[in-house]
Amino acid sequence: MTGRHSQGQDLIPFDLEIERTVRKRKDKFTHSLEQQKDGGSVENINEKSDKNVGEQQLTQEEAMERTQPARATKEYSILTLSNTLSCIVIPEVEANSFELKSGMIHLLPSFYGKSNEDPNMHIRKFFDICGTIKILNVSDEVVRRKLFPFSLKDRAKAWLHSLPAESITSWEGLAQKFLQKFFPPQKTNQLRRDIMHFSQGEHEPFYEACERFRELLQKCPHHGIIDWMQMRFFYEGLTTANKRMVDSACRGALMEKTPQEAFDQFDLLANNNQQWGSERTKKAGVHKVDTNTAVVAQTSSLEKKLETLMRAVIPSSPQQVCAICSDPTHPMELCPSTTQGFEQVLQVNSFQRPRNDLYSNTYNPGWRNHPNFSWSN
Repeated sequence: MTGRHSQGQDLIPFDLEIERTVRKRKDKFTHSLEQQKDGGSVENINEKSDKNVGEQQLTQEEAMERTQPARATKEYSILTLSNTLSCIVIPEVEANSFELKSGMIHLLPSFYGKSNEDPNMHIRKFFDICGTIKILNVSDEVVRRKLFPFSLKDRAKAWLHSLPAESITSWEGLAQKFLQKFFPPQKTNQLRRDIMHFSQGEHEPFYEACERFRELLQKCPHHGIIDWMQMRFFYEGLTTANKRMVDSACRGALMEKTPQEAFDQFDLLANNNQQWGSERTKKAGVHKVDTNTAVVAQTSSLEKKLETLMRAVIPSSPQQVCAICSDPTHPMELCPSTTQGFEQVLQVNSFQRPRNDLYSNTYNPGWRNHPNFSWSN
């Protein structure tokens, strides 16, 4: 028996995007109705011609979709080249040969995306390296877009690959996304608090405190703190002795100076303190030990503890008895008889010279001299 579809009729090919095909046919039908309602004016003729061009494009797209071979189900789960495109769009260059040497890549700073890293400082170092690279007919914009992915490692590299393909079209956009990711508002607020609550250490020199305060300002260039407040936060964070030094240098008129004049005075005092501010005398009760000395002391202490433990675990060897006085408290080499005389030891221990006693309980050398065991017999 033959089935219902075995009468020589052609089957309609399977359409994977049937909804799209229905929309296209619906648009064609509406266009044809509009053409029938329109008259023979020039505008209607132009509209008809535009519609005809659109219909031709649609028919070409349908033809291309129909001509594509059918794909197996497993092929839809296989990674294609279109899914591995970079998120950075590189513009065309006029140079015939554009090559990045390996030496350029090794000069770049590295950023791993850790919480203790400074992304703003990474951008600065990257700018310094890119400023030394000049290629004929290649703009700095192209060089920065090409080299920046090589400066990212580990977590930062994974973040860059997670961005949508061809979503970055300029260096400013790339730098902005990078700072938004690794310099969040929470980190900015923390640095602002560190600036506002700056405090000098108890034994920290004045020049080191000044350098540390400037480093905080450089880590957060967008802190938004005006100059006179910066000067006030730094002055209030100094120790009492350094406040007196600043007041003496300014003759008690620090608040009469402008913020720039005050910072110039701080720099002058810091330079003077760095060159001539070393203390010659040691402070009472303060002992500074270098790292090597501390490690050696800890090692020797551990060795002593280990030796004591080994003695407690391993049993000691049997104690020797003095062969002269039979005293187990000292060996033969340390016997008192060596200093007091051999005769006194004999008298104290009632020592008798060995006789040829055949019935002695100890070793009797008299057996060797027994008359019945001589060679003469």
